[in-house]
Amino acid sequence: MTGGFAGGILQLLQSGKRPAWLELLLSVDGSLAFSCWLAQQALASVLALRGTRPPPADRKRLMFLTNERFSLPAARIRCADMAWYLREAGFDADVFSYGERYFAGQPGFYTRLSDTQKMLANLRAVWDLRNEAGTVLIVQRTHYHALAALALRRRLGVRVVLDLDDFDWKGNPNGFKWLCRFPPFRYDTLFQTLVKLADGCIVSSHRLFELVSPHHPKTILIPTGVRPDRFPAHPHRDAPEVCFSWVGTLMHRENLNTLNLLIDQFLAIDSPVPKRLQIVGGGTWFGELKKRAAVHPEITVLDWVHPDRISELMRDVDVGLFPLFEDTEFSRCKSPTKMFEYMASRRAVISSDLGEASRIIRHGRNGLLARRPDEFGALMKQLLENPAMRRSLADRGLETILNEYQLPQLASRLADFLSKL
Repeated sequence: MTGGFAGGILQLLQSGKRPAWLELLLSVDGSLAFSCWLAQQALASVLALRGTRPPPADRKRLMFLTNERFSLPAARIRCADMAWYLREAGFDADVFSYGERYFAGQPGFYTRLSDTQKMLANLRAVWDLRNEAGTVLIVQRTHYHALAALALRRRLGVRVVLDLDDFDWKGNPNGFKWLCRFPPFRYDTLFQTLVKLADGCIVSSHRLFELVSPHHPKTILIPTGVRPDRFPAHPHRDAPEVCFSWVGTLMHRENLNTLNLLIDQFLAIDSPVPKRLQIVGGGTWFGELKKRAAVHPEITVLDWVHPDRISELMRDVDVGLFPLFEDTEFSRCKSPTKMFEYMASRRAVISSDLGEASRIIRHGRNGLLARRPDEFGALMKQLLENPAMRRSLADRGLETILNEYQLPQLASRLADFLSKL
């Protein structure tokens, strides 16, 4: 019998199709990560048995929970900046950032973490947050850090509010490598679980509202707006060369495909007016972009610039570009943060007629909309040769931001929502 069992195990090891549990055991990273998860559950249970279950939540004490650093828009704007304005509104608001607390000084940490590192960070977070009695946790996205919030919610009864600004809970390349073979560790499962357990949900776009609100009646739309002191309006630019700008991260292959199509259209513009395309960013696919841009002197590529310096770069920009050429849920759900920043800086914008931007831009009044890459190119040529139109669109775009998309106004709406949960 023992020999038959051993033979069966040997066949499993030699076969091309191994069950998920065996893959996990054979992976050092996977088995260590799973052990850390078990320790996290045990720690939360022990804390609950010791009587550390928090009292009824103090709606004035808020903690934003994010796995990112403040150099990225979600952590910077939706967590750190929003916490600052909520403090102005009388809340005791703070930010708990895995990137700043546990992975400071590790370049590229977001894409290089092992499952074990992620789970060890969660274990530490459960311990570090053990005394946040009565705090309302605002969980920014359902990435791996959401497991810590889930443990605190289930074992200690901590109140949780879910904040979503991207459709990235399906097919996220930065999810668990080994643990994703099991449903509880998949980001889409985490999303479904947290939506059910959350006391409320915050979303950044109308499409996200359509996806989330049927699962939770207390869902509010809060766009990823602009902090006015960080992005002041610049004077109109008067220079012989017209500068087009794209700012962002190339984390997915579709991001690179979109930018390559944009470059194709830019290079195809036939006009006597001098032009330049400035690209600022980083990410997994940014190296591939640099290779292509290197042979075109009219394209300038800058590595990721600190957010506090982006406004100064806007001084030398005439037109901001926000292309989304692939019609996916990610594109439809995306909050157009960079587009808001161009508009706040008094710069004309061209955006794809897709997703949230379609609801914000009124074509020909506060910006321009294009459905296809060739339309995008035609509009770039139009603005290249029409400075009066660039100025008019920039002025109306600034009005839109001042009236609807500044963070003080949005924080006031969020404060009212949180007070009523």
